[in-house]
Amino acid sequence: ATHYFELTQLEAAHPGVVNLHVAAQEEAEHGIRFFHQVMPGPASKSYGVQVAKLAGVPASVIRGARQKLKQLEDSAVMRGGQADLFAAAAPASTEMPVQHPLIEALENIDPNELTPKAALELLFAWQKQLNST
Repeated sequence: ATHYFELTQLEAAHPGVVNLHVAAQEEAEHGIRFFHQVMPGPASKSYGVQVAKLAGVPASVIRGARQKLKQLEDSAVMRGGQADLFAAAAPASTEMPVQHPLIEALENIDPNELTPKAALELLFAWQKQLNST
């Protein structure tokens, strides 16, 4: 329930309800690191998108989730508080932003798994693809 901060308010209203979270730290180099420590209180923020990425959710889904999260956060800032995640959402656009296929290919690659030769071949193939469009 860490993704719905409204639920963290239940602790004050209902005896026996307790908020707990897993300790985590965001790092520029490694993304997110979970410490496997259960701590009292609600989490300071939701790490749902980062967890989805760690779980192997496709990059296109992660991008969509980040866009939606940004919309919710922007909406909250405009209203002066956290977004009400239970409120009816505005109708979503049916148009998906067009993204070059090389961006998704780049997002889905793990450079640590490539040999130098394979990386160079991939670069040449991408350059050829880019120049042919």
